[in-house]
Amino acid sequence: MPIVQAVKEEPALLPGENAASARAGIGHNKPPLEELIPVEFKSALLADRHDFLIRLYDTVDAAGRASATDDDSLGRCGDLVKIYRAQIAHINATHKEVKDPYLVAGRLVDAEKNALIDLVEGAKRKVEGIGNAYVAERDARLKAERERAAAEERAAAERAAAAERARAEAEREAERAAMAATNDAEREEADRRAEEARKEAER
Repeated sequence: MPIVQAVKEEPALLPGENAASARAGIGHNKPPLEELIPVEFKSALLADRHDFLIRLYDTVDAAGRASATDDDSLGRCGDLVKIYRAQIAHINATHKEVKDPYLVAGRLVDAEKNALIDLVEGAKRKVEGIGNAYVAERDARLKAERERAAAEERAAAERAAAAERARAEAEREAERAAMAATNDAEREEADRRAEEARKEAER
């Protein structure tokens, strides 16, 4: 029995597409805006007034021939100015019509960007808060440890000073006792007490 392979069905093509461009995706070959916008703007200008640009260039050229030497020529200048105003109004109206979709698109793009930025900013603030809380806790802990060590050093210094005073007092007492001793037993007792005072001071 022969092996029959299924024929892959090609997708339907849009007008102006070929098989290669269709595989690339819709809109992939859209012209750049610097080419698209002038064509779109001129098309909108001419949609209802096919000869608008021809008349525009003609009336602009007429400005070079305009003069006002009497009331009739002044009236023709006034008529020409009215035409210019109408042309300017048509250009402005077309500008708004063509630009509005791009403004809407820009706002939609901004909204998408802002939503993502807000999401990331929220996450950033959360992590920054976690980091700041840790730094504050760490700094407080280190400060407490420094203060405790300083307090211990002060207490040790105070104990050492007190011991030194006690030792000095014991030595003075032993000297007084030795001077006051009248026999060997009293001198030995004075020496013993002086030695005990020295050991206590060392402790």
